[in-house]
Amino acid sequence: MHNKTNVFHWRSYISFALAITFLMISVSGIILYLAPPGRIARWISWMMLGMSRAQWESQHTLFSCLFIILVVVHLFFMNWQLFFSYLKNKIENGKSYSKEIITASATIFVIFVITLFEIPPAVNVMNLGSLFSDSWGKKISHPPVPHTEEMTLNEIAANLVDTTTDILIEKMRSAGYKVNGGDQTLNEVADLNGVSPATVFDAISPGFTLFRLKAD
Repeated sequence: MHNKTNVFHWRSYISFALAITFLMISVSGIILYLAPPGRIARWISWMMLGMSRAQWESQHTLFSCLFIILVVVHLFFMNWQLFFSYLKNKIENGKSYSKEIITASATIFVIFVITLFEIPPAVNVMNLGSLFSDSWGKKISHPPVPHTEEMTLNEIAANLVDTTTDILIEKMRSAGYKVNGGDQTLNEVADLNGVSPATVFDAISPGFTLFRLKAD
């Protein structure tokens, strides 16, 4: 006698996978909507539910791709006969559904246009997200130049007025931070000490009033 409990039900698998994937896309989308901009997120080592902004972006992208694949499999491989029969009936009875088709198309078109040209309420939704995102950076020190956290201590010292790498490292160590050498990036020093790049830089920035670019 065949044991039905050992049979793998692909339709159930696809249905559950679609539901879970949709949930992940929704959660990651909301978190990214409220998250700080990338430069701030990296500077303060921002985390949400144990993941950084970059990790949430990866989750959102990959689950979106998985969702598309699952939808394609669900429609065109597992339910293709029902799907195409449904389309055929809709086409044959197009006049009966003309109002619905026009209304649905118009709705999608309007949303596309107001989003493209930043017309309310689309622009209000985006501005609200920006308001949340920008609020993360109001109470922190900002990086003096973009991607400061990726610069080595040698590079940072070269751009600070009247200092050297040795002075920079000594100041960090005096503040209680472990530093291995000038070839470490600020990010690596922060990771070594379990803090954010902003926290380390705040400890060394007093007294350094000017940060010049090498291009200068």
